[in-house]
Amino acid sequence: KYASDYSTGSNEMSVYDLNELREGNVTEELKAMLEFALEMQVKTNGYYNPLIGRLSHLWKDALNDMTLVADEVVTNELVIMNESKLIIEKNYVKIEGEANIDLGGIAKGFATNKAKEYLESINCTSFLLNAGSSNIVLGDKNGEEFTVGLSKALDDGYFYTLSAKDTAISTSSIKEQHVLIDDKYYSHLLNPKTGYPAMYYDSISILGPNSGILDAYTTACFCMELEE
Repeated sequence: KYASDYSTGSNEMSVYDLNELREGNVTEELKAMLEFALEMQVKTNGYYNPLIGRLSHLWKDALNDMTLVADEVVTNELVIMNESKLIIEKNYVKIEGEANIDLGGIAKGFATNKAKEYLESINCTSFLLNAGSSNIVLGDKNGEEFTVGLSKALDDGYFYTLSAKDTAISTSSIKEQHVLIDDKYYSHLLNPKTGYPAMYYDSISILGPNSGILDAYTTACFCMELEE
């Protein structure tokens, strides 16, 4: 609810409201998510950037219409993004500059990690949290491991199957959102360094203890060449 950049939070401010109003008091939940987003921006050397909202919407609209965003528009939007800042003072948040916030790269992982923390707080150890095709958090399966298949992005079936418990798995993939224009695939995942869809990979999955961190890392790694 708070992370949505497409709908209002009504009585409590969402990312959409913050983008519209440019400043205001936010809930503890949204504050924590925004602080985490800035932390992950630093840890990923800017390959995850929470201020990519304007570019994200432009590319989503263009790809839905089977077109591309013009080069000069991308260049201008990168300048806007890189010259903007997110200021957080207690529960007061302000966007300095013209950029918009987009928490799509971390929201699922952040939420499932919060759910995991709650389950652990009530001593529940046997669970599976499923936030769709890109994010799952595993406890144990009555003491046993779960079997998990990692889906092929452009075909049926799995490219890898593993057994796991007490871990999280995050995936960035073109499976759910991509288009083919002039025999070239374009994904919804943008490289904040270039302003264009990232297309080094079909799919990347990372395992680890914190699904929020994993969500940011898969988003960032999807934009990096393999050596980097």
